[in-house]
Amino acid sequence: TPREIFPIVVLILGVGGAAYTFSAFTNYVVAGELQVVLRTRRMLKRIQRMRDHYIICGYGRVGRQVVEGLRENQCEVVVIDPDAALIPELEQDNISFITASATDDDALIAAGIHQARGLCSCLPSDSNNVFVVLSARAFNPDLKIIARSNSLESGPKLRIAGADQIMNPYLITGRRMAAELVTPTGAA
Repeated sequence: TPREIFPIVVLILGVGGAAYTFSAFTNYVVAGELQVVLRTRRMLKRIQRMRDHYIICGYGRVGRQVVEGLRENQCEVVVIDPDAALIPELEQDNISFITASATDDDALIAAGIHQARGLCSCLPSDSNNVFVVLSARAFNPDLKIIARSNSLESGPKLRIAGADQIMNPYLITGRRMAAELVTPTGAA
């Protein structure tokens, strides 16, 4: 009778729909995870083949400018930054990257610190820059290391930690602006 068939049809459609939804969701998760794993593996292999490259720790305003300058000079770079939201931009620009904190020794090793020519620590925190410089110098004593300093007090600490050069973007910009006011180099 129709009264007995209707619940059976609803039950079959409900179970079938739930099974399909679960299958589609599982496929999406597995495929997405697999894509991330494969992408990460390809990136790490690419970085392992690099020699005499530059590691840029932090891809903020300063780090982006460093990467741009190095790439203009046909230098290979590896960016270390924990912000996963940067991945699409870095991939689009064909920039090798490690999505991790540069204060993590494993991230420095994955970035090829032992084969690198130089490292630039552009992190917004002076204490993190000191930590990165200490680790980098311990891993590769011959590495050229430049570190960002946000305060005058952290400069000597970065030097003791092993930085070859310390750059304070605010100090450099301010002095450059003052020099431009006194002796302009050209019209804007």
